[in-house]
Amino acid sequence: MVLEARIDLYGLARQVQDRYGLPIADLTPVPPGTEALGLVAGGRHFVRAEAEADIEAALAVPLALREEGGMTQVVAPYRSRSGRLTFVHGPYAVSVFPFVQGRAAEPADAAAAAAVLAQVHRSRLFLPKLRRVTLGHRLAQSVRRLLRAGARRDSHHADETRRLLHEERGSIEVALNTMRRLNAEARALPLRWAVTHGAPSLDNFLVDGLGRLHLIDWGTAALAPVERDLWRLNGPGFPAAVRSYAAETGWGRDLRPQALTLYAHRGWLWEIVRSATTLLNGQGDQAQEELAWAALNRCLPCPPSQLRKRCDAMREAIAAL
Repeated sequence: MVLEARIDLYGLARQVQDRYGLPIADLTPVPPGTEALGLVAGGRHFVRAEAEADIEAALAVPLALREEGGMTQVVAPYRSRSGRLTFVHGPYAVSVFPFVQGRAAEPADAAAAAAVLAQVHRSRLFLPKLRRVTLGHRLAQSVRRLLRAGARRDSHHADETRRLLHEERGSIEVALNTMRRLNAEARALPLRWAVTHGAPSLDNFLVDGLGRLHLIDWGTAALAPVERDLWRLNGPGFPAAVRSYAAETGWGRDLRPQALTLYAHRGWLWEIVRSATTLLNGQGDQAQEELAWAALNRCLPCPPSQLRKRCDAMREAIAAL
């Protein structure tokens, strides 16, 4: 059973009509994601449904950036008639956005994406309810639990997931120890904190038909060191991205390679936890499990030297500033 079959689409459309005053006749699902379901309404609105979570404060960030900061590159949620940015539909938290037709950004767009992040980080918004991400993190506990866990429910890739985790346990342990060491080092660094997006990979930058960038998916926005965002641009376009970011902010000397390396290890470990948990617990439908399996295979196998090489490339780009 696919995810959208679990949602009363007719009832959801009626709720969107009532709460937002939008003339929506039906909702068309887009290709499934591992964490949320996207639905397009009339080619003009995008409805996002995800496992119920308190993301109201996070979604206030793009709205403030757009309304107070004039950032047209930010895709912000609509306010409902009651003034809220989300509502509950069954087990889902639902938000509604303008629909942007476009393609995912590519490495050639990384410098432009970094310039957008620079504007976000330089913003001075009063958001008292926005959470602050601490450097003390429970991710290590989640990794340990995962390495001890067996499959709780049958899923298509449960046995393969257990085998892969067993085979790659050594690499995971090395990354976990590295993350702990970097956590301790980062606490002693003079980090620059700002409003951060949390997951600004190139996939979350859409390029429209006029070549304009649009930054989407703000559910993980939080106050954090700026490196929390910048490491997401790692790859072929990273050197151009950090040059662009430094030119826009003047913060080139403030960027900390240790923090970039820390967030790279965290991101790698979190993706393993997220995707493997979905597969071992049978949490998704078959389409979601296939996406989770593909995500896990992008992370594993990965020798520690390969992850270290990615981090060295980011370190070299920062040093070149």
